[in-house]
Amino acid sequence: HGPGVVMFGNRPTGYYHARVSNQFDFETVMRGRPNRKFTVNFRCQPFLYLLNTPDIVLTAPGQVVNLGTVFSEPIITVEGTGDIDLTIGEVTLGIAGLASSITIDVPQRLAYNEGINLTGSLTGEDWTTLPVGTTSVSWTGSVSRITITPNWRAL
Repeated sequence: HGPGVVMFGNRPTGYYHARVSNQFDFETVMRGRPNRKFTVNFRCQPFLYLLNTPDIVLTAPGQVVNLGTVFSEPIITVEGTGDIDLTIGEVTLGIAGLASSITIDVPQRLAYNEGINLTGSLTGEDWTTLPVGTTSVSWTGSVSRITITPNWRAL
């Protein structure tokens, strides 16, 4: 019930975000009939999210290479203190008064630390994405580490 992920045998390299559109009680349908056939309708997002893509850890400015075929919406954790400007490609996000770390969840359009909403401490024109190809990552301020969960995806 509700949203989740679905994998298909003909696309073993990833998964889709989906929602069952004809929700039903699975136990009722299968009760006493272990080999019963039935149809499940999904509403899938168009992107195949690639499996086996490790997090990217940066302790100095560097570059990130998008392994997908379309832009990615990453989850970025910045560890550091004070005021920080994080630049990814052409987009700069300002982080005001960082105490220890902040997670910037681009797909959810949220920023938080230990369940506390810190979205208000961000400034900038847009939530950053990772375009296909190579993208520079740099920052100003006291940053000890940046961890990027890239969410590479394809159409």
